[in-house]
Amino acid sequence: MNTINRIGTSFIPQEADKKNNAAPGKFSGMLEEKLAISRHAEQRLEKRGITISEDEKTRLGKAADQAKARGAKETLVLVNNKAFLINTSTKTMITAMDRNSMNGNIFTNIDSAVIL
Repeated sequence: MNTINRIGTSFIPQEADKKNNAAPGKFSGMLEEKLAISRHAEQRLEKRGITISEDEKTRLGKAADQAKARGAKETLVLVNNKAFLINTSTKTMITAMDRNSMNGNIFTNIDSAVIL
């Protein structure tokens, strides 16, 4: 009855426009980075008998991200009677102290502190 004939071309369906799935932004990528531990910090952890649980490591990483978001470069993070000095730009633990090692110490060259 009513038929339409195409002249000279055949119909090829085109894919619908795909959404632009750009790579995650710099901020979301930063949040996915894990906390690194410097050789010096590893030595301090071992020498002082300090253990870090996965939960604490995650919390330290989040604290570093929060401090960096506020412009901090070197932050002191206090958690569970332990102190950790973290470079926020590289997200690297620089040193670690337990409660006994903190007594009488003065922390220098930090621009922020996070208490968890």
